[in-house]
Amino acid sequence: MYNVKFTGRWTGCLQALENCAKNLHPMVEEKCLRDNADFLVEEIRDHIDKNDLGWTPNAPYTIAKKGHDKVYVEHGDLRESFDYEFHRKNANRAFVFVGAGDGEEESGKTFAQVMEENEYGTFNVPARPLINPTYQIAKKELIANVKDAFQDFFDHGCTF
Repeated sequence: MYNVKFTGRWTGCLQALENCAKNLHPMVEEKCLRDNADFLVEEIRDHIDKNDLGWTPNAPYTIAKKGHDKVYVEHGDLRESFDYEFHRKNANRAFVFVGAGDGEEESGKTFAQVMEENEYGTFNVPARPLINPTYQIAKKELIANVKDAFQDFFDHGCTF
């Protein structure tokens, strides 16, 4: 056994560590959520631009009506509406909603209705999933972003 004698301000050090733990979580949590939501919005827009998720092509009638064959694109308003909303439920819990924003197509359908029809399909429209495939593809990057935010906090302190 070793005899260890603690000298100095250990009580103050312990208090400082406890305060850091209380403040670290909400700050890093919000930064991670907002950064990852921004990232997902850009990834969703990128998949719309590239039409690279293997979706069933538009029907010839739809292509003739729209003047192009891009899925999820009428005039680009739906693509531009994608955004996120940050919500804090309490001191220990927050979340973001990523999806189509307010607005509607010329047909009168809201962007949310258009998204739902395309994401899950209807009797006349085949399912063209966008949100979940984008999340699955981006998942490793999202996790890396969280690790980077914690590393940044420990390297530089609270700068956000």
